[in-house]
Amino acid sequence: MESTTIGKRVEVLEIAVQNLSDLPARVASLEGQLLQFREEVRGEFSAVRAEVRAGDQQTRDELRTEMRAVKDELRTEMHAVKDELRTEMQAMGEGLRTEMRGMGEELRTEMRVMGEDLRTEMRATREELGTDMRVLHEEVLERIAVLGEGRKRPGRKRR
Repeated sequence: MESTTIGKRVEVLEIAVQNLSDLPARVASLEGQLLQFREEVRGEFSAVRAEVRAGDQQTRDELRTEMRAVKDELRTEMHAVKDELRTEMQAMGEGLRTEMRGMGEELRTEMRVMGEDLRTEMRATREELGTDMRVLHEEVLERIAVLGEGRKRPGRKRR
């Protein structure tokens, strides 16, 4: 039994060695395929990068174009609004000037009336004060006269 087993074992070993002898060729083939795959992947990645850059640039260009269009549109709208506001402000300014002129006239008229009233009141007050001052003056003169008489009386001593 040993001889069949040894023969069989040798046979199995020969098959295993045969399979192992094919291994370097298969590894070499696999290595070649791996190198080829690596080159293909590198090329594809480079192509993808180039496409992404081109897409980025295209997006930038499109955005710039859109932004310029929006900027021009806004500028046009702003000029229109500015002109509208200028017209409205001029109209409001004219209205305010007219209103202020009217108010100024009313104020001048009121001031004239108040000035006349004040002058009249001041004249009356001045006359009243003049009368009061004359009365006070006469009273002072009377007191001075009375005091003068008191000094002339005999029997009074001076202090």
